Amino acid sequence: MKIAIDIDDTLSNTADPLFSFYSLKLGKKFKREDHIQYELHKTLNCTREESRKILNEFHQNGQLGEVLPLDYSIEAVNELKKKHELFIITSRPLQFKQTTFDWIKKHLPIKESNIIFAEDIYKEGNRKSKANICKELGINIMIEDAAHHAIDCAKTGIKVILFDNPWNEKLKHKDLTRVKSWKEAMKSIEKTGKGSTKRSSKT
Repeated sequence: MKIAIDIDDTLSNTADPLFSFYSLKLGKKFKREDHIQYELHKTLNCTREESRKILNEFHQNGQLGEVLPLDYSIEAVNELKKKHELFIITSRPLQFKQTTFDWIKKHLPIKESNIIFAEDIYKEGNRKSKANICKELGINIMIEDAAHHAIDCAKTGIKVILFDNPWNEKLKHKDLTRVKSWKEAMKSIEKTGKGSTKRSSKT
C-alpha cells in the first residue's frame, strides 16, 4: 500500500513544547487541552500575525528541530517501510522546509523526494491540499491529526487514521479510524491491508 503520514503531533510531539513557548511569550499558561480548534490564534486569543510571529521564533531558535518523536513512531515507520511505500505530507510553512528535511533525516528512513509540503493555513504559494496530493499519489491510508485535512481525505475515499487530540475530538466519518498511539495505528493499518487484499482477490 501507499501510506502518507503527517509530521506534527502524528510523528512528533510538537504541541507540548510549542504551547510552553507560547505561554512564555504571551505570559499566560496554555496547554494541549486548551486547543480545541485548528486555528491556533483563536486558542491563544491573539491575532493570526502574532501567533505566526511566535511560531517563527520557535523555529528560528531551533526548538522546532528538537521536537521529539512520539512513542513508537520511529519503530512503526521502520516496520511499515519494509512492506509499504511511505510519504510524508505536511502543511508546515515553506520556510521550515530545511528544518523538516533535517528532522526526518535524523529520525526516519524517508527520502526527501517523498516529503511533500501541502497547502497551509496561510494559503501561501501554489500548494495543493493534502487530499489532492493523496489522490494524485494514489495514497491508500493517510495518518493525520488535523480535522480538516482528515475529513477532506476521508471524503475522497482515502482511509484515514486519526491521532486523537482535543482539536479533532468531534470528527467522525466512516473512513476514519481514531487511535491514541502508534501501536493502535499499526493494528489499524494491518486491518486495512487485509481488507484491501480480500477486495483485490474478489476482482
